[in-house]
Amino acid sequence: QEALLDALAIIADLAEAPGADLPALRRRLAELNAGNLPRGNIGIIGADGSLLLSSRATPIPVDLADRPYVQRLRDPAAPLQIERLTLRADGDDVVLIARRRPGEPFRGVLAATIPVEAFTGMFGRLAPPDRGAASLVREDGYILVRHMDTAEPVVIGPQAPFRIAIATAE
Repeated sequence: QEALLDALAIIADLAEAPGADLPALRRRLAELNAGNLPRGNIGIIGADGSLLLSSRATPIPVDLADRPYVQRLRDPAAPLQIERLTLRADGDDVVLIARRRPGEPFRGVLAATIPVEAFTGMFGRLAPPDRGAASLVREDGYILVRHMDTAEPVVIGPQAPFRIAIATAE
């Protein structure tokens, strides 16, 4: 997916250029989205937290500066954020993958969202029916999605064998 992220970075740069053809750039973003995340959304967020472009539709004025992932990505030591959240615009339950735009100072965020049901459906088919499980787990033990999804977040403790296996893997 590095090629996708590189393409997003180029589109973000073009979107900020004077006289940018934003409708054409939005169409290109929608094409990239359809080829990579057909059930998701790709967005470019400016340094001020405003949504510059979205693959879904012409962006409405949205201020995302207060979102925790945007705030954390202002720190160059935190180049990637993966979390589950509810989209403000439509209430969709999604997994967000967000990366800091390249360069200094902070230039904004490249973000992709994938509906949770895309994972739960797939994981439900993978998990054995008796006592089986399939999950998407962050390095810190936070379970983003389970095959039988629950509304309450679950975190696997740091001493759990699963977490130790991840931490010691090469």
